[in-house]
Amino acid sequence: MSWLLISALLSLGLLFFVLELIFVPGTTVVGIIGVILTLTGIFFSFRDFGVTWGLIITGLTILVNFVALLVALKSNTWEKLGLKNTSVGRVNDNIIYNLNEGDIGKTISALRPSGKVEFKEQLVEASTHGEYVDAGHTVRIIEIRDKTIFVETLNKYQQQFKP
Repeated sequence: MSWLLISALLSLGLLFFVLELIFVPGTTVVGIIGVILTLTGIFFSFRDFGVTWGLIITGLTILVNFVALLVALKSNTWEKLGLKNTSVGRVNDNIIYNLNEGDIGKTISALRPSGKVEFKEQLVEASTHGEYVDAGHTVRIIEIRDKTIFVETLNKYQQQFKP
């Protein structure tokens, strides 16, 4: 096996090692592939170039991996790739609506289990207790808890006698 192939195996092993540490934390397939590629490169260096060169390549590989680990963890270049902002907004937080349990409305979007519902010409986010409701159905508010509006569909009999 040539120097080029051995160095390619070791380089790919290093790349997968850094990817494992920075982007895919935990023991995953990426880290295992990196270890396998590195060990394969070291094995072929022992087989093809003898014990002396095998030990030199092993030592250099350990040194390069250690230096790459230090550089990867200490430099701020990886922070540029990560998301730092968090979304703290919530649906219906700033809305003050005067809706009550029993109010009737119409679904604007499908509720799967949440979606848009229009009550008293006011568009709000509403949820069901797990049911799926298609757009255009008549719904009734059954509960308002922590600014979350829970609705249920009205069947044809209930729609005829709505309050």
